[in-house]
Amino acid sequence: MEIEIIKAIQSIHNSVWDTIFYIITLCGEQMFFLAVFALLYWCFSKSSAIRLGLIYCLSAIINNVTKIIVKRPRPYVADESIRNIHTATGYSFPSGHSQSYSVIATEIGYDIFRNSKKKSHRITYIIGASILGILVALSRMYLGQHYLTDVICGLLFGAVIVVLCELFISLFNMTKKLNILYVLYVGIVICFIAIIILIATQSSHTSIYKYLCLFLGVSIGHILNEKVIHFDPKTTVANKYIIAITGYIFCAIIYLLFGLIGNEIVSTSLVHFFVSFSITAIVPLFAKWLERRKSHVKHSNIDSL
Repeated sequence: MEIEIIKAIQSIHNSVWDTIFYIITLCGEQMFFLAVFALLYWCFSKSSAIRLGLIYCLSAIINNVTKIIVKRPRPYVADESIRNIHTATGYSFPSGHSQSYSVIATEIGYDIFRNSKKKSHRITYIIGASILGILVALSRMYLGQHYLTDVICGLLFGAVIVVLCELFISLFNMTKKLNILYVLYVGIVICFIAIIILIATQSSHTSIYKYLCLFLGVSIGHILNEKVIHFDPKTTVANKYIIAITGYIFCAIIYLLFGLIGNEIVSTSLVHFFVSFSITAIVPLFAKWLERRKSHVKHSNIDSL
């Protein structure tokens, strides 16, 4: 039955739809998460960004472990008549892209519902996020990577993980800076232990290394920020534009440079560590320098009058 659903969706196959659905499916990629996370961290709220980062990494690791346990082959593997339009590695259940998008959309929605009192904002967001979520799910089936149950469960798992994590955060008052830092310290230790175990067992699961290093980059960078840099996203709109554009360019350069490394596990691990570390430490350091420079120029102009 599910194979027939995929075949029906793929019946519209042509180069235009291939491009459209490939672009849509990027909303479930980790680079989309990093782009959203960076924008939140640099321009809006560090605490909201860190909550999203923690929940996203936890969700990604749960997703990968579930795939390894269930071991459901992808549709194009199970049935050769299914077109493999955009190859993905690993197993099929649940859909990582759908779960990833669901985590991002649900967590941002949580912040909107908590901070915005306007009903129109909430309704607009729900409609927009739901439509895009459905499109991401359809894109995974169109590209031949997932079954209907994969994408439905991915969307549900992502939303449930966010709700449970937010309940946990509220229950233990984890919104305080010190409490969040304690969580990051513990998480860093667990990540290092997990990486050592993976290396010792010669695990070749690239995605798990990738998300562990993503968590390490976010955590170490944020701790350094809170202890040393003290970056505050509350600044002028002009500064936010400069920080965001410069930050994205810098992260893109890192991505391209580490992409030249031949070993896939090493390459993806280093990319995700250094990009996430740059978002939480290097770019904020640049932002602080920019702020001091503008302040110095302003005072110099005043003194010259």
